Amino acid sequence: MTVQFPPKVAADNQQIRAPDANSGADVQNRDPEDSVERVAVARRSGGPVGPAPSAQASGRVPRQLLVDLGFLVPEGHGRTVGELSDDAVTTAVRALQKTLSVPASGQFDAATQQAVKTYVTAVQESLTRLDLYDDAANGFYREAMRESVREFQRNAGLEVTGRLTPETYVKIEEQLQAKYGG
Repeated sequence: MTVQFPPKVAADNQQIRAPDANSGADVQNRDPEDSVERVAVARRSGGPVGPAPSAQASGRVPRQLLVDLGFLVPEGHGRTVGELSDDAVTTAVRALQKTLSVPASGQFDAATQQAVKTYVTAVQESLTRLDLYDDAANGFYREAMRESVREFQRNAGLEVTGRLTPETYVKIEEQLQAKYGG
């Protein structure tokens, strides 16, 4: 059986807060007062927390996430992630949305956020089954995920970027099929 990209990801209505990567900062290094972890801790402790604002509503599109998923390539434009035009980012968001089968509005909305989280979680679980990822399969593309993808790319003879490109995704799925059948 041949693995095809793009994957089909069904997004539900659960809203998540996307990381702000306009600055190019790693999600793990964000201020805990303004993070998904803060919201999760507040909910677990019974503290007050309102609904997490969407990245688009706050004017933030997770540019580094778009880079990590292979939809935005700043080097090709001779710029840093933060220097890319809004048009380039909107185009990348639309391509991501089409890939994940959500409405291609160009806005990083709740449906897109959930589809990305579902997709990244599935890849984390796949890398875990290949003994390459031992962190939580939580849908966040952090340094542990980047390192697992880099290790997979090295082992598979792919260009080592740490980005989950379509080629990398297909190779991961092919290795899973080879290892477990299917």
